[in-house]
Amino acid sequence: MSQAMKNQLLLYEKSILSQCLNDNLHEVMSDGIKVEMFHDHNHKVIFDAMLKNDHLGNPCDLVNVGSMLLERQDVVRMLADLTDSKMSTQNVSHAIAVLKTAHRRTSILRGMYEIYQAGIQVKPCEQFDIESKLIALLDHDDTSSKNSFTNVGLTLDTLTSIEKDIERGGVIAIKTGIEKLDGHLGGGLKPGRLVTIAARPGCGKTALATNVALNAAMDGFKPHYITIEIDDKEIVERLICTSGRINTNSMAKRVFTDDEMDRLGSSANKIQKMQISVNSTTGGSWEKAEISINLACRYSNANLVVIDYIQQFHTNEKMTAREEINHMTSRCKVLAMKYKVPFLLVAQLNREIEKRGNKTPMMSDLKESGSIEQDSDTVILLYRDENNAFWARIAKNRCGDTGDIPLNADLSINKFYSESPNEWSNRV
Repeated sequence: MSQAMKNQLLLYEKSILSQCLNDNLHEVMSDGIKVEMFHDHNHKVIFDAMLKNDHLGNPCDLVNVGSMLLERQDVVRMLADLTDSKMSTQNVSHAIAVLKTAHRRTSILRGMYEIYQAGIQVKPCEQFDIESKLIALLDHDDTSSKNSFTNVGLTLDTLTSIEKDIERGGVIAIKTGIEKLDGHLGGGLKPGRLVTIAARPGCGKTALATNVALNAAMDGFKPHYITIEIDDKEIVERLICTSGRINTNSMAKRVFTDDEMDRLGSSANKIQKMQISVNSTTGGSWEKAEISINLACRYSNANLVVIDYIQQFHTNEKMTAREEINHMTSRCKVLAMKYKVPFLLVAQLNREIEKRGNKTPMMSDLKESGSIEQDSDTVILLYRDENNAFWARIAKNRCGDTGDIPLNADLSINKFYSESPNEWSNRV
C-alpha cells in the first residue's frame, strides 16, 4: 500500500472515531466495525477503549474514554484532537465502507497466502482439503459481528422497509410462474428463505425447478443452478423446450419439425439474453458447490440459488448420510440469509410412500427428513393422484398457508402451470 493510500485510510479512521465521539458509537458498531479493522495501532487502542467504556454504560465522550487511556497520554492527545474533527454522516458512511473493504481484501489476500504456504509444504501423498480451506476463506464475512439496536435505528429501518414495500405493491419476491403457488408463498420466493421441492422420480421436481429458474430470469433475476444429475447443456435444452414449447423427445433425438425449428431458434435467442448460470462440474462435492454459491452470490450478484438435488451431494468429512444432509441444509439456510437470496432445494422422497395404500406424500417421506424439514421455511411435495393428476402439497410453510394445489403439467415440454397452458408461456 502506497503512503498516499495509507494517509487516506488513516483519515477515514479518524472520521469514524470522531463520529463515535459524537454519540454515534452504536451506529458504527451496527455497521460491523471491529477493532482489528483499524490500520493504525493507536486508533485500535482508542476504539477498544470506546467499546469497553460502552460496556460500562458510560457515554462515549472525551472524558469517559480518556479516563480509560490515562497511561497513554499520547493517545489521549490524539483523542482530544478527534473531538474537533467533523465529518458529514454521508462521508462517514463512505469511510466505514472503505475501511471494511480494505480489511476484507487484506484478510482474503492473507488467507490465500496462508493456504499457498500450507499447500506447498504438504507431501504429494498427503491429503490437502483445499476446498474446505477456500470455503472458510470465502465465508469470512465481517457482517457476522454486526449488531442492530432497536433504539438507534433498527426500528426506523424496519418501518422504512415496510413503507417501501407498500409503495411498490408488496415485498420483492421471485415469482415461480404458477399463480396459486406464489399465493401460498406470500407472493413468491423471498430473500433469505429456504424452499424445498421434493418428489419421487418421474413427478417433475427438476422440471418445476427449471421452470422457476426460467421464470425468475424472465423477470430480470439471476438464477444460479447447481446440478450433477444432468450437465449444463441439458439444463439449457430443458429451458429451450419449456420456453419454446418443444417436445423433449424431439430435442433428445435432434429431429424437429419446421415449426419446432423456428421456435427453437427464437427460444434460444431469448434465453441467451437471460442471466442464468449453471454449474454441473462439482462431481457431487458439497464443498465445491458451496464455493460456487459463494462466488455466484458475491461476485456475480446471483439472487436465486437452485440445487438439484440435495441428497446427491456429499461432504469431504467422514459423516453418516443423515449428518451430511444436516450439514448441507443448515449451510444452505446460513448462505440464504447471508446473501439475502432464496434457495430452492430439490430433494428425493424415499420409497416408503410406494408401500402405502395412500400414495399422498408426507414430510416423513423425505430422505433423511429431519434437517430438511427443520431448516426449510417451506416444503413442497409433488405427487400424482390415482388419476395421474399433478398436485403440489405445501406441507410446511413458516410464513403462509399450507394445503394442496392442483397443477397441470406437460412434461413432454418440461412445463408446469396451475391454470392453463398459456398462463405464462406467452411471455417468452
